[in-house]
Amino acid sequence: MAIKYHNCPYLSYIEVFLDLVFARQDSIVWYADWKLVVGMCMWLATWIKWLVYGYTGSYHWKYVYTAGINFLLLHGIQYNGKLGLAAGMLFLIVQCGGTTYLWWRPAHVIKHGGFEAQSLYQDLTKPCLQVTTVFIGQMGLIAFYLSSIFNNLRADELSYVFWIAAFFCLQMSAFFNRGEDSLLGSTWPTSTWADVIQQADVLEYSVAGYGGRKEVIRVNRPGLWMRMIFGFVVNNGFRDVLAFTVPVLLCQFADPLNFVVYCVGVNFIVTIDDMSPKFFKAQELGAERPTPPDEQYTNYVSLSTVAVAKC
Repeated sequence: MAIKYHNCPYLSYIEVFLDLVFARQDSIVWYADWKLVVGMCMWLATWIKWLVYGYTGSYHWKYVYTAGINFLLLHGIQYNGKLGLAAGMLFLIVQCGGTTYLWWRPAHVIKHGGFEAQSLYQDLTKPCLQVTTVFIGQMGLIAFYLSSIFNNLRADELSYVFWIAAFFCLQMSAFFNRGEDSLLGSTWPTSTWADVIQQADVLEYSVAGYGGRKEVIRVNRPGLWMRMIFGFVVNNGFRDVLAFTVPVLLCQFADPLNFVVYCVGVNFIVTIDDMSPKFFKAQELGAERPTPPDEQYTNYVSLSTVAVAKC
């Protein structure tokens, strides 16, 4: 395998050593590669722990879990190139179903008095056109990101210095176990939103609108489903793909400055929809409520109709 030479000589010296440890060994069969064995053991051990004892948010287990997936992706790329990377991304998307199950907690919106929106997709005051526009914009950036990784991938010219640095500098420092301070933003609250959709026919929501006036909002079930799909795809599905493929993107560079710039640049893709927290107070339909003269009542009987009218 070719050695990745950097603009900084000392990095090239380190690269020579790391190449001996992480590079593909043509003298052995693919299933005997230590990265596949170790990565699979780390990934399986973490999932067994989470399924048996529950997910506790332990940093140590997330450390093991992330390193295991990194080893598996690196192995797939070294032995199968772009096909291995594509299979790894598909694996990450499917795995979202498992993490959604782990994080699922029964939610009762009416019992908690409402829900807090932290994403534009959750903001019921935003029209369908704006929500759809943001989603199209994010999907465009996602497409450009994936295209860049696949088009520039050279399995025999990877920088293991930057691959390891991405694990320490981004994944385990800025991405995982940072809560709302994560550079990737928050995950989609699937259980809460499932309850919002289930109660769509019996609940309405109020929030302080423009100029401090109260807005009372009703959104139909199709509109809520649309928002949930948009939010889940970006903030759960692609969020995982981005989090675990960033090392693959960064290990293709030779210039340390490019590494730093892209560390900062790629994360905003999944945070474009983030916003300051806004609480939507839930109330049963038909419940008696005060109607001050300056109250603005917005009745979204059909989100699609509103979007067409505003276009």
